[in-house]
Parts: sequence; C-alpha cells; structure tokens
Amino acid sequence: FRRRERRGWVYAALIFLGIACYVLLTLIQESPAKRLHLTEYGFLSYLTFRALRVDTGYRSAYLWGWVVAAGRGALDEGIQACLPNRAGQLADVGLNALSCGLGMVAVMLVASRE
Repeated sequence: FRRRERRGWVYAALIFLGIACYVLLTLIQESPAKRLHLTEYGFLSYLTFRALRVDTGYRSAYLWGWVVAAGRGALDEGIQACLPNRAGQLADVGLNALSCGLGMVAVMLVASRE
C-alpha cells in the first residue's frame, strides 16, 4: 500500500473511518467475539480484493471483493443457524457486511493503482 499523492481528504476520510470503527466497537456490547467481526471481515475484504485484483480491474475488485466477503459472512451465519449449540442471527449478517464495507473503503483510500 503506497499511495503516491498525498491529499488531505484521504487522511480526513481515514480519520472518519477510524472514528466510525471506534463507535461501532463501543456499541457492540454482547461479547468480545462480536467485536472481532469488525476486524475479521474487514481484513477478509482486503484479502479478497488482493486476490481478485490480479485478474480484474480495480473497480471490479472493489465491488466483487465486498460481495464475496459479505457473502462469506452470510454463509457463516447460515451455517451457525444449522448448528444446535450456535445461533445464526440476521443482525450478524448485517454486521459482517458492514465490516466488509468499512474494510473495502479503507482499501480504496489506501491502495495505489499500480
């Protein structure tokens, strides 16, 4: 991640994104595992972006990276709904998709287009 131009709005957007993540972390009071969703699925969207960027353009990699990572989060919750000792929740699907979106926004702000 090396971005050549240094624009002030990129840094402002990263600060805003950090504040949004902090607010989400403070609002999630259920368990520490739920708080990990933010980091876990944000990083998953980054890895998916990196994998897709090899064969597609940046715009497609951003979109499909989010779709694949959010779909993986929905699949995870679907599997949990089928297990007797776990509970898949629709709110967790939304949290996973939001986490993937925040991670992808961070990638968009930081990634270079080389």
